[in-house]
Parts: sequence; structure tokens; C-alpha cells
Amino acid sequence: MRYLRLTLLIFLAIGALAAMVACSSSGEIRESNKNFSIERTKTATTGSNQQLSPVPGRESVTRTIKTPTPTPTPPLSAKIDAVDLQDGDCISSKLPDGITIYDVEIVECSGIWEFRVLSSFYAGSRSTETEIERLAEQKCPRQFTFILYDLDRVNPKVSCLQDSFGLSGPNSDILDRLVAIPLPGECLNDVPESGGFLVFELVSCSSYWQYEALSEVEITGWTTLPGDYEIYALAERQCHPRYNYLMAPTIETWESGDRKIICLFER
Repeated sequence: MRYLRLTLLIFLAIGALAAMVACSSSGEIRESNKNFSIERTKTATTGSNQQLSPVPGRESVTRTIKTPTPTPTPPLSAKIDAVDLQDGDCISSKLPDGITIYDVEIVECSGIWEFRVLSSFYAGSRSTETEIERLAEQKCPRQFTFILYDLDRVNPKVSCLQDSFGLSGPNSDILDRLVAIPLPGECLNDVPESGGFLVFELVSCSSYWQYEALSEVEITGWTTLPGDYEIYALAERQCHPRYNYLMAPTIETWESGDRKIICLFER
């Protein structure tokens, strides 16, 4: 086994959420001339990154918006003193409140773990934090939850990490099918075991499913995030006629470049 030593900054979610929301956060901690940033760019975030909303005035909408129990987010920042993470590594650790230095154990992925490294890429010598986030959306597997990279390094290595959401172990195949942002034509189910994070399990459309992603709508002509009324009006004009649920950007994901409305049908 290999070990890492981390300095972690943990934020706890405060208060109950009015809907299933996956938030994108960023943060940093400077120490010993090292600065590592873990960006929550999806949920499983994260966020994703979107808010699932019922469509007003549609009688077919009967779903009750869930209020998940507040849970700790993944670390916003970490300083790695020892071994760099490698693709395929799984990490077993606890994420205590506040800033704590402790040993993080790299463990077998067939057992219980909290995070795993899905893949990595090099961001280039002139990439900003926002550019790295957008590169991650292009280069990381869809299952990724957040990214880790060294802000002080030229051409930083960016690691794409996935949260286990408590689902790791011998029967963790579901983690390979989790996504935060559906694509048109995909069918999906809720994942109640994810602890309230907005994340879906991809399933075959020929089997049982709860949601079908119908279409996407690009938000154009706005410099700030439109309000709910404008979002719904745009969806009514451009979404597939069968839609009765939608996913729209949050303030955090809008600031990182998210401009899509996802139109879904819920059975």
C-alpha cells in the first residue's frame, strides 16, 4: 500500500436544500509554496451541476422535490506532500471538519474506498482555473466528481476523481454507470443511496427507467443566469413537447460556463 499526506479544507453543507442541487465549488490553501486545488465540478455535485425542477402548470408532474440531508462536500483543497495520485488509485480516508493533516491510504479498489482516480491529463502551460475546469468537462470521464491539480506548477497534471457516494465495495459496478448530466436519448434512474447528491444511473431504455433525456436547449443572449420564469419560458418554446422536467444551470455552474437546459420526461 502507498500513503499520501494531505492537508484538507472541508466545507459542510448548511441547512436543508429546497431541491436536489449539485453545487460547484472552488477553493485553495497555500502552504510551503504548494497550492493544490480540488474543484467540485459535478455532483454526483454537483453537482453535477444542475438543479432538477418540475415544470409549472403540467398536470403530469407529480414528483415531490426531495430535501436531502446536508452532507459534507468533497475536499475543496488539498496539499500533497508525498506521493502523486496515479490513474486507477482508490483512496480510503475520512474527511473531518476543518483543516486537518492526516495520512490517506491508497487501497485496493475491490474493497471500500471514498475516491478513485479515473484518469488524468496535462492542462498546458497557460491554462487558467476556468480553462482547466472546461478542459475537465471535455477530457474527464463522465463519471468524474471533481478534479485535483497543482496551481503553482507549469503545465499541471489534472486528476479526475470520482466520489464513491458510499457505494464502493464488491458490488460497486453501479459507480461505472453514474452520471450527473444526461445526454439526449439516455434513460436514467435515481440513486437513493447517493446521500442526496444529484446523480443518475444510466440504464437501458428497453428496461425499467424513471427518466428519459429528450433534448437540450442552449441559453444564449444572457450575461447573467436567467430567472426561473425565463428558464421555463425558454423550455416551453424549445424543449421536446413530451418534457415534464428540466435541469438548468445553478449560479455556480453558470459562472464556470454552463449554458444548457436539459429537457427530461419522468414516468
